[in-house]
Amino acid sequence: MKFTEQKFRTVGILGSLLVLIIGVTLRFKVLGIYPKRNFIVIFWHGKFFPLLYKFRGKGITVLATKNRDGEFSSRIVERLGYNVFRGSSEDRGLGTLRGLLNLKSIIAITPDGPKGERCKLKDGFLKFVKFLRCPIVPVGVGVKWKYEFSSWDRFNLPLPFSKCVLNISPPIDPHKIEKSSLEALFIKIDNEAEELVKCL
Repeated sequence: MKFTEQKFRTVGILGSLLVLIIGVTLRFKVLGIYPKRNFIVIFWHGKFFPLLYKFRGKGITVLATKNRDGEFSSRIVERLGYNVFRGSSEDRGLGTLRGLLNLKSIIAITPDGPKGERCKLKDGFLKFVKFLRCPIVPVGVGVKWKYEFSSWDRFNLPLPFSKCVLNISPPIDPHKIEKSSLEALFIKIDNEAEELVKCL
């Protein structure tokens, strides 16, 4: 199916409105300190919805793929005040991502996106963050009331008035950790958020 500019624009408008309408009803508990700049914030693909609302309008740069899905997501997040850089941590030629080196903002990435495997770091991810020479900040997300889709990432859509926990890790030096250790730590941080939100 061919998508026209009008269709992309419509998706951007409707998608951003959905985030704002649901987001304004959410109740957040934030653990840890969200970084100000020059950090790479990572979170699982299926859990980005609460973060889109919570950190809108702060000039954060989102990494989006160059395909059609990336275009859809770009239109939505741009309307919420995010910057978009088109590319992927899986790009074989990291030269296409060299423009990220000059950014003085937080870079947000879903390291299991855009197609999975769910909650698994992509093989090229650690090489990518070492290339950018920025600390990594994993963020775990727990949502108390949600609809879970049957998509590959089991996308979590928060229900109105849900409580959300954001569990923000201290910064991690990508040169001092292995992929398996980072993945295990990330899963632990996310599981903690899931358990904490049950108590709210």
